[in-house]
Amino acid sequence: MKTSVTFLLAIGVVIFSSVQTSADIVVTASQEATGVRFLGSGTLNTDSLTLGGDDFFFQQGINTANPSINMGNVLTSNGRGYEVQGPAEFGATNAFFNATFQTGDAFSLIRGNNGKLYTVVRNSYASGTALQSNMFIGGVNMAGLGITTPYQNQTFTWNFTNGETFKLVTGDGLGGPGVPEPGSMLVSMLLVGGFLSNIRRR
Repeated sequence: MKTSVTFLLAIGVVIFSSVQTSADIVVTASQEATGVRFLGSGTLNTDSLTLGGDDFFFQQGINTANPSINMGNVLTSNGRGYEVQGPAEFGATNAFFNATFQTGDAFSLIRGNNGKLYTVVRNSYASGTALQSNMFIGGVNMAGLGITTPYQNQTFTWNFTNGETFKLVTGDGLGGPGVPEPGSMLVSMLLVGGFLSNIRRR
């Protein structure tokens, strides 16, 4: 009986480990009463990746059609980028929505000026270190961000060259706040933000 229990526990550990390593960075997007919350966590083995640039910087926020998922605290310079392959969009709205609240480690999935997609981390990021971030975009619902059908309740996966992944898991927009009136100050500010570049390369 002890042998059987030990064997089952061993299998459980293997299965759990496989699940844990199947997606190295995961961001979830969910509707809340006053906005949309993005929670991100994971690790990245940068030692096994080829550097795609070390001069990235970005502002915190989201663009669903020109993909940007910019998490954590402000990254003003010296971000390191690693190329990924995957979906060209995770929503239908090509506008940048600034975060109204953000905390945690700075990392991003973003399109560079050369048209390629990158995951960006701080230049000081140590390979394999845990990443964890919390970002909130207030006054808008999932649909307002462009995450409408067929983008809701989906998992979007971007692949690194070493087999690791960056995943975005979207919920649905039911029960969230209505999109503010087009003439409101908030939407005007968001639209202005859409004209700003959310990624620059020196």
